[in-house]
Formats: sequence, structure tokens, C-alpha cells
Amino acid sequence: MNRKSLVIMLKNTAVMFAVYLIQFVLMPLLFPNYYPRSNESVVILLATLLTGFILGVFLGSRKIKFWILPDILYGLMIMVYSGSGLYGIGLRGISLDGAQPYYDSLFAVTAVSKF
Repeated sequence: MNRKSLVIMLKNTAVMFAVYLIQFVLMPLLFPNYYPRSNESVVILLATLLTGFILGVFLGSRKIKFWILPDILYGLMIMVYSGSGLYGIGLRGISLDGAQPYYDSLFAVTAVSKF
């Protein structure tokens, strides 16, 4: 791997790390009434992913080989900390007739690893 490829991959990794921090740390602190899950939080999740993708394409590369490692690291970060049910990750059950979903950390890891 040459120096230029390494720099591109590091830029993409930095973009994905920033997207993760915004999604799982910053936004839940700024807008706690939308979390752990709501329609608004899903919009925030998709908007930050789209913004990260656009920044990554302009700062980094469009080639998939430069995105494999950053995407794997993003998935690992979600496995390590998904905010106890943020965006519905790791929640089991349904909200129906008084029943409430509950957070299961093992379910969160298996749900993320299936992608």
C-alpha cells in the first residue's frame, strides 16, 4: 500500500469515526427527547450517514477498497457501544398494549454483526 492510499484510507476512517461520534455521543446529548428511538432519531441517523458519505467521497475516494476498513471499524464501534438502545439497536420486543421493548446487549452485538 502506497502513501497516497494510506492517507485516503485514514481520511475515510476519520470521517466514519466522526459520524459515529455525532450519531452515538453528540446527538443524544443535544436532543435527549428523541432518544433512544423515534422517527426523528432515524432521520438524524440517516442524515449523518449521508453527510458522512458525501464528505468521504469528496475528501477521500469513491473506490470501495478504501471504505472496507472504515466500515468494519464503524461496525465494531457500534458493537462496543450502541447507547443501550439508540436507534433501536439491541431492543427486543414491541411497544404494543402496554408492553415495552427491553435492551439486550447480546442482541445488539448479533444484530450489528449480521450486517
